Amino acid sequence: MRLSFHIIELLKEKSGNQLRQPSDCEFLSLDIESKTRVRIGATTLKRLLGFAHDERTPHASTLDAIAHYLGYAHWEELLLIEDGTVMIWYNGSLSQTGTSGGVEIWKGTGDICVVFPKNYNGPQMRFTSSGGTVQIQTLR
Repeated sequence: MRLSFHIIELLKEKSGNQLRQPSDCEFLSLDIESKTRVRIGATTLKRLLGFAHDERTPHASTLDAIAHYLGYAHWEELLLIEDGTVMIWYNGSLSQTGTSGGVEIWKGTGDICVVFPKNYNGPQMRFTSSGGTVQIQTLR
């Protein structure tokens, strides 16, 4: 499995290394280990960066370590953000209550966390809170 171009670019940015040669994978391996305390071998990184051709699927712990290194909670979160998906987590209630003038209206209670991708260009959202109720409007 080879990592996507975007993830490789994130690794270059984070490590400060252009990752142009197979030997750069040893540097990246040490940097990942110093930041995450998880060792990913240089050979595994060579496969993931496309320096070695091998179709083996990496272990989930390897992918999670890369995600942690890049500042994400886990591999799936990194993929969702790379995919351009807005993620909303909440520990209360959240439901769509209707639409008004083409605007979706959602109401919820409790703690809500919204994560937007770095280069998000989807619909604008407005968040308002009153009386302990959060309202999310997706503006189209």
